[in-house]
Amino acid sequence: MLDKTTASMNRVATPVWDRTTRWFHWINVLCVLALAALGLAILNEKAFGVSAEGKVLLKTLHVYVGYVLAANLAWRLVWAFIGGQHARWKSFLPFGQGYASALRAYVGGFVLTCRQYHQKTGTRQYCLHTFEILSGLAPCEANWRRTRVWSR
Repeated sequence: MLDKTTASMNRVATPVWDRTTRWFHWINVLCVLALAALGLAILNEKAFGVSAEGKVLLKTLHVYVGYVLAANLAWRLVWAFIGGQHARWKSFLPFGQGYASALRAYVGGFVLTCRQYHQKTGTRQYCLHTFEILSGLAPCEANWRRTRVWSR
């Protein structure tokens, strides 16, 4: 029987996600946190004592962070065509070989593997991100002419 030291020396790190995909996820995390913080500051402007100019600045920053999130999602969609094996569409879209049997196993209560999990959630995540971006851009487009920042 191997002790802990020998067992830890025999481990080999096998990165599944490439650097670009990891950057995508961390940029998403930072953008979502920034959008939430800015949105809460805008929503609670009176409680924080934000001036009119400050509110315009917060809205402008909120829009710019939203653009970064949209550009990041666009880059991830491109990377799904040209990226590595685990970053491509077939690794997370639910239309690949064995999907029907994986779905039956899932409905039957068996544990999902990592790949099966990503196939089930990948499409939902992209639909959710697209909806978030479009729902954020629609009010911005409707009100952009009325904001003083844009008329300079």
